Amino acid sequence: MASKDDRADFLARFGEALGDATASEQVTAAYELVKNEGRTLGRSANWQGACDWLTANYEEAPDDARRHWVVLEGSTLLTYANT
Repeated sequence: MASKDDRADFLARFGEALGDATASEQVTAAYELVKNEGRTLGRSANWQGACDWLTANYEEAPDDARRHWVVLEGSTLLTYANT
């Protein structure tokens, strides 16, 4: 399992991918990072739950605006889960 520092490094990469979140490509890149790597860093139900929440809600979102909101909310959940 990953350490808190590993998750902090992941969150930094997530932030870089998300950037200023003005383009749908940035939002998608952040989502893809969580989908492909996020859950493997979890050691707690909170972290894994945040990754699962972001992934499921992104995939169910009906439009770009909702996907944007999901990734921003998910970033907050991931940050809290790493504290």
